[in-house]
Order: sequence, then structure tokens, then C-alpha cells
Amino acid sequence: MRLAAARLAAVAGLAVCIAGGIAGCASDAEKRERHEARARDFLKEGKPKEALIELRSALKLDPQNAELHLRVAEVLEAGGNLKDAIFFYQEAVRLAPQDPRAALATARLLYWDDPKRAEELIDGVIARDPGHAPAYIRRSELALARGDAASALEAARTAVEKAPQTHMPHFQVGLVHRARIRERELRKQPPDERLFQEALAAFEKGLDVAPEDARTEEIVRGAIERAFVLASWPARRAEAGAAFQRALELAKARESVIEQVRVLREAQQYAQNIGDVELERWALEAQIALEPRSYAAWGRLAGLTEDDSVLQRLVETLPDDERAHVLYARILWSRGRQDEAVAHLREVEGDTEDAVPLLAAQAEFLVESGRLDEARPLVARLEGEAPERPETLDAVSLLAMRERRYADAASVLRRLIERRETARAQHRLAEAEYRLKNHAPALVAVNRALELASDDERMQMLRLKARIEVAAGDPEAALLTVRRLRGLRGSATIAPHDVPMVARALYRTNRPEAARALLREALAGEDPPLSAVLLYLSREAARDPEAAREVLARAIEKYPDHPTVLQHVVQADLANGDVERALARAGDAVKANPGNARLHRVHAYALSSAGKPEEALAAAERALELDPQLPEVADMLVALLARLGRRDEAVERLEREARESRLGIPGRILLARLHILGGREPRAVELLESAIAERADLPGAKNDLAFLLAKSGGDLERARRLAEEARAALPRSAEVADTMGYVYLKKGLAEAAVDQFRAALDLSPENSAIWATAQYHLGLSYKALGRAADARLAFERSLATAVDFPEASEARREAESLAAAGAS
Repeated sequence: MRLAAARLAAVAGLAVCIAGGIAGCASDAEKRERHEARARDFLKEGKPKEALIELRSALKLDPQNAELHLRVAEVLEAGGNLKDAIFFYQEAVRLAPQDPRAALATARLLYWDDPKRAEELIDGVIARDPGHAPAYIRRSELALARGDAASALEAARTAVEKAPQTHMPHFQVGLVHRARIRERELRKQPPDERLFQEALAAFEKGLDVAPEDARTEEIVRGAIERAFVLASWPARRAEAGAAFQRALELAKARESVIEQVRVLREAQQYAQNIGDVELERWALEAQIALEPRSYAAWGRLAGLTEDDSVLQRLVETLPDDERAHVLYARILWSRGRQDEAVAHLREVEGDTEDAVPLLAAQAEFLVESGRLDEARPLVARLEGEAPERPETLDAVSLLAMRERRYADAASVLRRLIERRETARAQHRLAEAEYRLKNHAPALVAVNRALELASDDERMQMLRLKARIEVAAGDPEAALLTVRRLRGLRGSATIAPHDVPMVARALYRTNRPEAARALLREALAGEDPPLSAVLLYLSREAARDPEAAREVLARAIEKYPDHPTVLQHVVQADLANGDVERALARAGDAVKANPGNARLHRVHAYALSSAGKPEEALAAAERALELDPQLPEVADMLVALLARLGRRDEAVERLEREARESRLGIPGRILLARLHILGGREPRAVELLESAIAERADLPGAKNDLAFLLAKSGGDLERARRLAEEARAALPRSAEVADTMGYVYLKKGLAEAAVDQFRAALDLSPENSAIWATAQYHLGLSYKALGRAADARLAFERSLATAVDFPEASEARREAESLAAAGAS
């Protein structure tokens, strides 16, 4: 039956061919030739992706064609896809082992990863054809990769001897001389005029002898390299601009858009590096004339002018282009004209076919400027109208990051990267994973971001990488990353804003003296980073109180209203017995900044320490009202109410407000804490769920809810998500780290729990209640892991504290049980 059907299909196909004429049924060879011709045209037009589609189509028709494999590999290599390129090169070698082109192309991609195999391929070609000049060029390139300039020059000169009337051997001689020039520069040796002369002569000779049918990219590359020789030659640097223009004329004569773009980008980068505004403007204008949608060129050109003339040309040239309008708005934003940027995007929203990029840009601007209430409806609209568009996912992730919903952000970013991978998306994913304490995936993401990033983007990524490495317990790696960062900055000194990060790495590698010296040097400067001040105080105040007082005096003068600095100063005043001064400082700060919740918290601390619980209660209530997610305020309020004997009265009042639907989020969080202390946990869960449903950025409430869910054996997966979000938002909170560990323990992840309980111990004052609780929980984790002796020690340490803590009776019971079992 199947055979009959096949025959019928063949007869039907033949009938179609006869009816439509022979031209309608071209052979596979003819179809392949058409695909190849279209590929050549696309490459001339600067459309490598389209060319690659045509070449792959041709390859399907003739899969054993080594030449097609070679051409596909060349296009892939030009586009930077080296992994796939090497596969196709190796296929070409397999299909045509005697063809030197495939072998030499494969060798070129193996210089760094497998130099021995590269050498074997090159030697094989020379053995088969001792006069093959390209093989000696590859041998020269491999020698350069190995740092052997003398062997590289010898091989290049041999290539010239074998083929004196071809261009590439001469170009290779020039490249070796350029490498020798660069080597002298790195060694801080004076320029050698002879090397410049020989390099220039080699490139000029190559251009002179190049045949008409030479590959365009090779000829243009030689002309660009000639320009680079002049650019690096002090005596003739002024001729570099004209040399780039000559290279452009060569690309134009050969009608290659790709090579014209290459020349212009090289010229623009060179001009930018040396500050030649005239040459850079020429290169940018030429790029725009060649391709009006060269958005990066428009952006750079606008940066060379102070007025809006380039911006006006941009939107006049591309009036219906959404990306052009977004770029216009971004440049306005960068110039401090935020309202104009948003207004422009709103104005043109209805004039373009695709509003999504405009809405996403508006949302980004609003989030970045902290106008979250305006951003949320835009993001919701994007999610409703275009939920899977990359622009939407980018905006959603940005809002989630700003709201400290790091787990949500990471999930969305992974979807975004599946659709459109960018350095920015990977960088943001790394930040989200870092905030979630997922250090291994954070490092994977930041390393990928660095691979995709431009030089301008890499600095922030390297800083993040170093922070992740410090947090992951690999300070040595962090110090190496900082070294890379210093190299990128072109300076041997550490930038002031990088000092705290480096100092933390030094402390963690047991080099406190080096860390201390680095911090002192930074603090001695005119404008020390606040983070360096705070790190010094936290690490060195106990060791050197006198030096700490001097640092504090300068800090409070420069940052009189900074809550953390004020907290340190108030604590110092109280420790010195100067209660009135502490109260005056805190009170003055609150009067100057009545809307700052953290200052009200410091004021409450000062009042409580001064024996004024009623006033402290009012200050703490105001702090919680201003910022319901502020750490430790709810605990402070509960302690003050207990101290005043008004806990039950507070519960009754707050419950009455709740029944009358008048209880705001701060009141619900406080009431939940009071119910937890009273053992009424189901009601606490209701209140916390209500608060979180209304506001997503409440890490304290999420922490409490995660603990209650884990304790009750409820939704442990949800408890994990809540705890991780709280941990990411409050990385310095011992209580939150303890909750994270407790949730892991309940989920059966005892090893992960141990890490969190150790972090809680590091973050809490020794012998405090939270320290004792974390010791007890650490003991439970060790017990779950079968480490009875470690468990008993942790339980006994928790009981050795001078404070009462909620789990004391359970800790005593566990310790006694293990002692009876003989654990030691």
C-alpha cells in the first residue's frame, strides 16, 4: 500500500513539473547554487544571519559538500560563534582531508585550547605541500600565541619566500612587527623606529601585490592594520585618520557593507581613545549614512554635542522607529531631564506600530527614579498585553529587583535570557542570585555577563563578581578579580568605592593588618566612602576606641543625619555616660528629617536606653508607621510594651481596629508579633498573610510567616520562598538567617541549614537570645546529620548563655538525652 502511494506521489509530481514547465522543478544542484548565490549577496549587504540560513539550506541539499561546510564555518566564525564554527571546520577536514584550507582554519581556532593539535594540523599541511604559504602563516600565528616572536617572524618570512606576490604573507610579517612593538610598550622600552618602518612597509607591500580577486575582508584588514601602525607610531600618528579613510575607500570599492562598518568602528574607537573629536565625528556620521539604524553611533554622536541637534536629527530620520524614540529618551534621561524623557515616550506612544518598547522604557525610567506607584500600572499593562516579550520581562524583573522580590526577579530573568540573552540580563540575574545567597549560580551568571559585555560594562560586573566571591567564602578569588578591575581601570591603586570590598576579602583571608591599612588610607582621604567608614567602625572600634572616635567625629560631621553613623555616635555617647548628648543628637536628627524611619528607630533606642520607655514607644511606633519593613522595630515595640505592662492592652486595641478595618500594615505586623508571643500563632499567620498580600516588600513579615509555616509543618516550599526573599532583603539580620536555616531543617536540608545557623551566629552578639536560639537550631541540624557530639556541644553552648530564650527547655532536654546516650 505504501509503495503504491509513493508511486502515485511521484506520478503526481511529474505531472506538476510537466504542467508548470521544466524550470519549476530544478535539480538539487540548481537549488543549491541559488542558495549559495543568495548567501553571497547577503554577505555583501552585511546580513550574515540571512546568509547563514541560505548556506545551511544549501548544505541540506548537499550534506557531503566540504566547501559548503567550510563557508558555513567562516560565517559562524566571523559572527563570533566559535563553538559551532569549529564543528563545521572539522567536518570539512573529515570530508576533504587533503584540503589545506579546512585544516588550517581548524588549527587557527585551536591555538589557545589545543595548541598541540593545531601544530599537528599545520605540520601535516606543510608535509604534504612544503610550498604552501598559508601553512607558514598559521605556524607564525601559533608562535605568536605562544609568545615566541622570533619564531613567528621566521615563519612569516618563510611564507613571503614561498608566495612573494600574494598579500597575506606580507600582512603576517606586519602583524609580527606590530606584536614586537606592543611587547616593547609593555616592557616600558622606548619606541624602535625600525620596527614601525618594517611593519608599515610589510602592510603596504601586501596591499600593492594583492590580486583583484583577493578576499575583501583580508584586504580591508590589511589596510586597517596599516592605520594601526601609524596610530601607534609617535612620529606619524597624525596620518592615522587618512589611513582609516583609505581603508574605507577600499571597502567601498569592493561594495562590502560589512567591511565598511568594520573600518568605521575601528576608526571611531581609535578616535575616541585619543580624543580626536573630528575623526570620531566623521566615523560616526559615515556609519549613520551607511545604516541609519546604527543606534550606538547615534548615541555616541549625540554625546559629542551639548545641544539637542543630533537628537532632533535622530527622530526626524527615524520618525516611526520605536528604538530611536527610546534612545532619544535615554539620552534626555542621562542629561538629567527625566520628566522630558518620560513625557516624550508618552507623547509618541500612539505614533508607532509597536508601543511595547516605549512602555517598557517608561517603566524602567520610573523604577530607576523610585516612582514605583507610577511604574506598577505600566508593568501590569505590559504583562497583560505582551507577557512574553523580552521588553516586558526586562521591566518585570527590574521592578521585582527594586521591590526586593529577588526570587521572582531571578525566575523572570531566566525566561528573558531564554528569549534574548544580553549582558545586562545576566548581570541582573547574578545580582538577584547573589541577594538570594545562591552564590554558585550567581557566579555563573556574572561570568557569562562578562563574556557578553563591552569594556564599558565590565567594571560594574567585576565589582559584583568580587562581592559574590567574598560572600561565597572565596576571598582569594575576589582579590584576583579586583586585580582585573584595576587593570581595566588602568590604575595600580584601588578605587575608593572598591576599598570596603577589598578590605572584607583581606579580613577573611586573615590579613587584618592589610585590611586595616587599606581602610585607614581611604579614611584619610578628603571624601572617604561611607561604607569604608562603617566597615572600619564595625571591625576596629573595639580594638582601637581612640581611632574609632576620631573616625566617628569626622563621619558625624559629614553625615550628621545618616542613621547608621548616628547609631554609632549615640552608642558611643551612652557608653561614655553622656545620655543627654545622645538624646540631643537623636532628637535633632529626627527634627531635621521627620520622615526618616531609621532616624526614629535610633531615637527610640536612645530614649529606651535613657529610661524613657513611653517616649521610646512613641518613637518606635512612628518608625514602624513610616517603614513597616524596617528591621528590629516590631521587636523593639513588643519589648517596650512588655516593659510598660501594656501588652494585653495593645492587643485589645489593635484587634478592635482590625475588626473596624482601620488597622494598617504596621499595626498588623505588630499585632502578629504580639500574638506570636502569646502563643496565638494561627491569628498571627492571618495578619501576616493580609499584610503581605497588600504589600510585597515586607521582608520582616515574610520572615515571621516563613517561620510560622515551617513550625506548623504547613507549606514548606512557600516557607522556603518567603525565607529566601527575606534573607536577600535583610542579609545582616541574624534572626532572618536563623529562620532560613530553620526552614531548610524542616525541609530535610540539614547541611544547608548548618550554613545559615552559622551565619546567624556570626551576625548576632555572643550570648544574646538570638545567638542562643541559633545554637539550639544548629544542634538540631547536627543531630539530623548524625553528628551527635557536635549537636550536644551546640545545645550546651545555647544553655550556657546568661539569657533566657524561648527554646531553652527543649535545648536542655536534647542535651540531657544525648548525654545519656553517651555522645561526647
